[in-house]
Amino acid sequence: MQASIYSSKIEEVQPLIEVLRAVGQERGKSPAQVALNWLICKGALPIPGAKNAKQVQEIAGAVGWRLEEGEVLELEKAADRVKAPLGAPFENW
Repeated sequence: MQASIYSSKIEEVQPLIEVLRAVGQERGKSPAQVALNWLICKGALPIPGAKNAKQVQEIAGAVGWRLEEGEVLELEKAADRVKAPLGAPFENW
């Protein structure tokens, strides 16, 4: 039963992940960098963690540029199609 809940959630977020990938590919950025920049564009201050220099480099690639308004809107549309769970996601999956 749990496995089917996880797979349905993974399927549900795939369109958003695809938009993150597409935007990243256009800009030469990873989906994670696009996601972090998206948070910054929304006025949030993300505090990502890193365990090594490679991860720090990945995080650093999220700053020094901004998503265009159309990209932010495209990400918002994709995110709006993902049902928001109540509580921490792992509690509801």
